[in-house]
Amino acid sequence: MKAQLVGLCLGLTLAAPALAETYAFTEKSEVKFVATAPLRWNGVHGVSHTIRGRIEIPDGQLEQAQVGISVPITSFEAKSGLDQHTFTALEAAKYPAAMFKSKSITVDSRTETPQGLRLTGTISGLLNFHGVVRPISIPFNALLGPEESTFDSEFKISLAEHGVAPITVLIITMDDPVTIHLRLVAVKQASM
Repeated sequence: MKAQLVGLCLGLTLAAPALAETYAFTEKSEVKFVATAPLRWNGVHGVSHTIRGRIEIPDGQLEQAQVGISVPITSFEAKSGLDQHTFTALEAAKYPAAMFKSKSITVDSRTETPQGLRLTGTISGLLNFHGVVRPISIPFNALLGPEESTFDSEFKISLAEHGVAPITVLIITMDDPVTIHLRLVAVKQASM
């Protein structure tokens, strides 16, 4: 009887779904685009703090983490004052958000520090921008801290590859590709 009970408990443990830690993005998160342009020494750039989505890490397995991000196009504030023109060029009414869904994560280095676990690596997935879904791989630096975790990355995307016509304001045409600076700040959500 005792052996059957132990076997039943072991079977239930193995059949139970894996526990996942879920992290939600805070208002400290930001995504910034920077496009160089002739005659504009500081280029064209804008920033958004409206980042939706989450990170799920099953059983502490960082390489198995799932990341989903959505950023509304109209949430960008263009420092250059070109918000409305940018929204029109990107057809924000038709394609209201840029979205990313991870497919795989490679961790290149792990370092324990007093602030938490520092990681470097590459995250690969699908970027859905302007109605075009394309694979993308981006490098990252992350710090998994006790209170909050951060994820930093810088990468380029081609507007032309996503079906965006060259963006011209007056006589200035933005260069392609555009550099993206991503800083995600996430906090662990309470288990349900």
